Amino acid sequence: MSAARRVRSVIGPLDFNPVTPAAHTSPLITALYGPPGMEVEDLRAYLVAEWQIMIAGGLEDLSGKIVRVGHMGKAATSDYVERLLDGVEAYLRLKGYAVPQRKALS
Repeated sequence: MSAARRVRSVIGPLDFNPVTPAAHTSPLITALYGPPGMEVEDLRAYLVAEWQIMIAGGLEDLSGKIVRVGHMGKAATSDYVERLLDGVEAYLRLKGYAVPQRKALS
């Protein structure tokens, strides 16, 4: 499974919503709105501080509203993707969001 598909398949059910329709997404980046009430900049800071993972924020009108996850180079490896997903789930649990059991890669 590609990094983009794995990220989207796990993060989508966590109430993150895509910025663009599925028919127009890129295999190199995923842009998502966070769950209602979540501060996306707080998630970004948490991932850097606690997991040493950097994801981008939105630009211009989308600043503070979305996150952008790249799927290139090291960030496209399954180890990196699973670590990113672990970090996002840990953040959500810390903030009191319900996080379902993630399906393992087959």
